[in-house]
Amino acid sequence: MVVEVVDMRERDIEKRLVREIRAMGGEAFKWVSPGNDGVPDRIVMLPGGIVVFVELKADRGRLAGVQRVQIRRIQRWGQEVVVVQGMDELEEFLARMRKEVMPHEVHTPRVSAEGDQDGRRPPERRAVPGYGLGLTRQ
Repeated sequence: MVVEVVDMRERDIEKRLVREIRAMGGEAFKWVSPGNDGVPDRIVMLPGGIVVFVELKADRGRLAGVQRVQIRRIQRWGQEVVVVQGMDELEEFLARMRKEVMPHEVHTPRVSAEGDQDGRRPPERRAVPGYGLGLTRQ
């Protein structure tokens, strides 16, 4: 019997995370923070006020020292940070998120720049001076 071991790349894991979180009515924002190397890859936001910082690693990936420092820093502020290594851990994380979202059953319609189906405009985005969070949707 031959067992094939598939070593998933980080970007494949990231694509699945984004797709599944959106299917739950949330977003998985890519976090790019100039001047703050080592921040987690994604900020997951789900209905019910669920926010989780997620660092993704391939099956054999390792955290760099600066990533460990940033994770501890974010945790000191009372935020949840999860390191997901490989597709198996991603599936465990997604299962946990589904359980947490189910009681909320909140539907968040997508709003374009032109407005939603009721003609409401999206809130205007404003930068907060001194805080370069760099949240982007990719």
